[in-house]
Amino acid sequence: MKEFLGEKIFDLYDEHEMRKAFLLCNALNHPMRKKILMMLKQNGKMNVSSIRAELNVLQAIASQQLAILRRVKVVKTEKKGKQVFYSLNNENLRHISEMVSRLLNSKV
Repeated sequence: MKEFLGEKIFDLYDEHEMRKAFLLCNALNHPMRKKILMMLKQNGKMNVSSIRAELNVLQAIASQQLAILRRVKVVKTEKKGKQVFYSLNNENLRHISEMVSRLLNSKV
């Protein structure tokens, strides 16, 4: 990532940064992961069992989707005993939103 006017931006000519941007877009543009994000927005914290039940899928499938969202840092985890609770990583989501907004509003 490079800085422009004091702000970190993606270097669109850097292959590594392009790959990160692609993975992020790919992670966010999936129907089940979109549902998970909306559920977390509505409910705050949820464990995988609750997410699985609401999606009506196997726990392994819900866990795979959550792992992808965790990898791109749009959800965070909090362990309470044996349970892991998921919630939105609002700071990173805000940063992503601002970055996309700047990208869409920039003049090339």
